Amino acid sequence: MSLVIATIWGILMVSVGVLDLAPFLTAALQRFMASTFKIGSISIDAHAVVSALVVIVAAYVITNVTSFVLNSELMPRLSMRALVANLQS
Repeated sequence: MSLVIATIWGILMVSVGVLDLAPFLTAALQRFMASTFKIGSISIDAHAVVSALVVIVAAYVITNVTSFVLNSELMPRLSMRALVANLQS
């Protein structure tokens, strides 16, 4: 799945570079980040929503990396029988 996303991202970046769309995309992104969504008396900045999504994605990535390191690198090196024997004595 991540290879597919990386491939699509690469194709998009090459297309943006070849077609010289970077200034237009930068201006559009700046306008979007400066926008505010209003529902009644409640207003939500787009910047706040994007920041929250970035935090969620970062937490997900950090959790997966930590899980991988613990499950595939650290746990196989621990001798669980020796730890259990030490706890019982």
